[in-house]
Amino acid sequence: MSRGRGFSDQDRAGAPRVTVISESAARRFWPGEDPIGRRVWFGAGTGFGHPDSSSEIIGIVGDVTYQPLDRAPNAASFYTPFRQFTYAWRTYFVRTGGDPVALVRAVRAAVRAVDPNVPMAEVMPLRDLIGASWSRNRFDAHFYGGFAAVALVLAATGVYSVLAYAVRRRDREMAIRLAVGASPAAVFRLVVGEGMGLPLAGLAAGGLLTAVVLRLVRGSVYGLASGSPWVPLVAGLVLVAVATLACALPALRAMRTEPQTALRTD
Repeated sequence: MSRGRGFSDQDRAGAPRVTVISESAARRFWPGEDPIGRRVWFGAGTGFGHPDSSSEIIGIVGDVTYQPLDRAPNAASFYTPFRQFTYAWRTYFVRTGGDPVALVRAVRAAVRAVDPNVPMAEVMPLRDLIGASWSRNRFDAHFYGGFAAVALVLAATGVYSVLAYAVRRRDREMAIRLAVGASPAAVFRLVVGEGMGLPLAGLAAGGLLTAVVLRLVRGSVYGLASGSPWVPLVAGLVLVAVATLACALPALRAMRTEPQTALRTD
């Protein structure tokens, strides 16, 4: 409770109607003012559809997220005591110390003991309810991640194959370099440096599309701002690491070339 008071046993049918509002509602409808003590009424069909049936604001509470986390939060929330106003359906949360599924039968029996005609629907642990709300986002993440992994493997295989073929054709050149005094480390740096040219050029071109990619990914990843630098940075580092590995394998072969063997076979 930020300000004011919460509901009490006195807030029942026949007593003056009261309501508690969220901090977002206070900022939206009463900016710079104290809404406690003000009277509000709601739309038709709610029981508060006319000024004569208004309720008094008695407290302000923090905002609660009712929508999935990737959607905009509620702009305003108003709470009323169920003894004065409620919908035909209600939602109950039961805090348990163990497995909540094990208590479902006991909860059903308790509700049936009060009123056997009251049905219970969508009884599930809170973790399952939250997980179901993220099913689409989870599918999108796995779908895009699968394609990204395949693309990464294909790119690494392509870089490795092209560079391995090029190094193989330059066995005589590498043998001559080693024979005239070039160090194996210098040969390694030469091969990796030339092989990384194309991947780095591709990364530079892909960086121009970062803004577009972030807009597509933002809807599937909670907490990702459109201008967040982490996604392109991490993706770039992964691609550089994979390209370096694909170049390093042929470079290791080149630096181990035996000059006598390579020149004799050529």
